[in-house]
Amino acid sequence: VYTATPGLNPRERFREAVKRLETGEHGQAKAELNALIAEQPDSRRALGLLEQIEKPIEEYFPAADSFTVTVMTGESLSTLAQTFLGDALKFYALARYNGIENPSQVSVGQSIKIPQTPATLAARDARARGETA
Repeated sequence: VYTATPGLNPRERFREAVKRLETGEHGQAKAELNALIAEQPDSRRALGLLEQIEKPIEEYFPAADSFTVTVMTGESLSTLAQTFLGDALKFYALARYNGIENPSQVSVGQSIKIPQTPATLAARDARARGETA
């Protein structure tokens, strides 16, 4: 049974939830997010992270097609999520999509599967040309 950390303000609680997701502790992250949402029911960021935990990944990324990118120096699932999905906080969904239990353990040279959409293909092409968002 997971319980939210006592005494945190909403900002601290959100950071704690992200930290827990980065290390694959989705149970504790979910407890923190539920406590935050109880306090701030309209928190889009908290609701978005909770959706990444709870929604089946095949519904979150329904496209059957994907392409692979190789993690380069200085990249993480957060930077890849920002580049390809337009939101660094989608790192946890990207981790789940790739079967990665601990998102902080991604390493240079690792192959990461990206769901294929027109936006992700455009980002892939821009990345190949050395362009940054």
